[in-house]
Amino acid sequence: MELTLDSLSLSGRVSPRGLLQLQSLCFLSLSNNFIGTLSPDLTKVDNLSNNALSGRVSYEFFRKCGSLWSMSLANNAFDGELPSSLGSCASLAYLNF
Repeated sequence: MELTLDSLSLSGRVSPRGLLQLQSLCFLSLSNNFIGTLSPDLTKVDNLSNNALSGRVSYEFFRKCGSLWSMSLANNAFDGELPSSLGSCASLAYLNF
């Protein structure tokens, strides 16, 4: 199942309960919203571009990427270097930062 929730003015935290626990979910896009915080629980989300995300990407975030093969984190306000845990994302073939 693919789910696109782009440009809906969603804000706050995306809970791991609910959307992220859908077993048949293979693509989730939350682009152009106001998520604000990059939680390690969001590693099932394929598109988090344009969400006013800021700060450093935590080590835990990429450690939990599992079988995700594509992710966009573009047009946010991150700072610092990408964590070494990015190397543990064996299935990740595309990363837009």
